[in-house]
Amino acid sequence: MREAKWFVNNVVLSPDPIPDPIPEVADTSLAFDRDTKIPLYAASGIAESWLVDLNDREITVFSQPEGGGYARKATYRGEDSLKISGFSGVEVSMPDVGF
Repeated sequence: MREAKWFVNNVVLSPDPIPDPIPEVADTSLAFDRDTKIPLYAASGIAESWLVDLNDREITVFSQPEGGGYARKATYRGEDSLKISGFSGVEVSMPDVGF
């Protein structure tokens, strides 16, 4: 995790570390989350972010931030299982998350 400070009107709200991964859960906001928020996370050095697409019932994991984007992208759906970064050996199947 990276150290970060969140500011509002020049007041520090939180000195807490930024969590990895950062999930974005999208229904009507899919294009905005994918095209605006995910690149912002990469540019900020967030190691991994997830885009949870409720409509298509899939999770896209973005990793390896590089410039203004991510070098790796993996999409999980159906019976796929995905590993949760930072938790060695922990996997979640798509049916377990309700997809």
